[in-house]
Amino acid sequence: MSMTIKGMGAGVMPDRHPVAERPKRPPPQPQNKSENRLDGHAALSVKEQLKARIAGINQAVQAAETAMAMIQTAGKGLNQCEEWLTALRRAILQAKEAHKPRSQGSTPRSLDDREAVLEESRRKIRQALSALERQAHQTRFGPRPLLDGSLDSNGMALGDGLYFVAAAIQTRSSPAEGWPVWIERVGGPAQAIGASPLLPDHIRRQVELRIEEADRMAFYQAKPHNTTQEVLDGLRASLDENQLEVMADLRPDGRLWAVHRKKGSRYGFTLSSSIPGLFSGLNGQPVTVFGSDTVGHINGEPAMGLGPWLVSREGTPLEGLKVYVRPPGTAQGLAPSEPSEGRLFLAQGGITLTQGSPGGVPFTVRLPSVRPSHLARGIDTPSAYGCLEEVKVDTPEETRDSQEVVEAALQVIEGHQKRLSHGTRSIITGVMHAQKVELANLLAAESVISNSGFALEMADYLHWQLGVEAETALKAQPHPPPGSMLRLLSAQAKEPPKPGRSH
Repeated sequence: MSMTIKGMGAGVMPDRHPVAERPKRPPPQPQNKSENRLDGHAALSVKEQLKARIAGINQAVQAAETAMAMIQTAGKGLNQCEEWLTALRRAILQAKEAHKPRSQGSTPRSLDDREAVLEESRRKIRQALSALERQAHQTRFGPRPLLDGSLDSNGMALGDGLYFVAAAIQTRSSPAEGWPVWIERVGGPAQAIGASPLLPDHIRRQVELRIEEADRMAFYQAKPHNTTQEVLDGLRASLDENQLEVMADLRPDGRLWAVHRKKGSRYGFTLSSSIPGLFSGLNGQPVTVFGSDTVGHINGEPAMGLGPWLVSREGTPLEGLKVYVRPPGTAQGLAPSEPSEGRLFLAQGGITLTQGSPGGVPFTVRLPSVRPSHLARGIDTPSAYGCLEEVKVDTPEETRDSQEVVEAALQVIEGHQKRLSHGTRSIITGVMHAQKVELANLLAAESVISNSGFALEMADYLHWQLGVEAETALKAQPHPPPGSMLRLLSAQAKEPPKPGRSH
């Protein structure tokens, strides 16, 4: 016998728990998705900022790579200049050998041979100077010349005996009318003239002559059969042998004369002789002399004199500016006590790069000028050459001074090579490395944001699709689960993914 309950379908199962006894489930807590991930608009804003940052760093990396290529090109040009300067030094040494007297073992044995050697040296000197001028204009990076002085401090001095030497990076450029330069006194070398002439009687008495400079000393004792010229040659040979920067000569009246090769109050020497008045005071005491420094003003401000140079003082707007004043007694030089006035013009050049990422610390890259009219400006020599292109080998003294000027030019080129290879190139390499590391980090961050956004949107879509399919399947079942679970799934499926999010 079967029993049926009226009002209940055959496919409906009764609820085992009464309504009063059903367990209450806690209401679902709302989830704040913005706590764990960016919403669509915020992610899009961050991605755009990263893209702008990446574009800026890419541009900075390209600029650093261009600067590195430019410096490498300039380095090759400097290597060529060093070779030509070395050839120039060889030509001057060849002329110096030709000027040696036969007693010192010179190679040429006749005046014709010596003149032929000197003429060959002059030809090689002209060839080397012309090659340096060509190298200054032919070393280019694209259309821009690198070694003609356009990327360095360009200065020019107008006035008798005035030469622009150098300027620091912090020195500001001059106005169109230039800066006034006033020279009150020109620096000179230490020099002394004997009070009495050198006589044959002094030579027969075997006079002793002594010159002391710092810790070096030249000494010569006359022999009874010597002439005055032989005494002078012997003193000169002792000066060269002991490497004193002092020259000796005989004046037309027979008095001995000594002068230092360098100008300025830093250089001096002491003279003494066994006979009073020749190389000492009339009382027989040694005589010590020092040179003098240049005195003057630049742009109305007192400048510091260092021998023949006039240097702007620290803390002034023209700090680092250096001017050469040709000493008196030379071609185109100033009279010993004649004031002079001139003008100085300066234009700063160079390429400014940024150290680090865009907005970092800027630094200036400068490339030297290898033009002979710009190299070795204002070297302190007795011949008072203004620059490299003025070197000569006509006399032994000019040849010696020319060698000193060429050595100074080689030191300038070698200094710039070291600065470019160990200084500027290292800075640019470090900048490029830092920029590339930052670029890689930004690209990784952008990729993470893009990938995470896509994954989250796909998860939202699958969750919504699963909810819809689950709801449809549950509704199609003849015996659905309890109504609480059905309501939960329906609530989750009612919110489809919002369009417009960044994928």
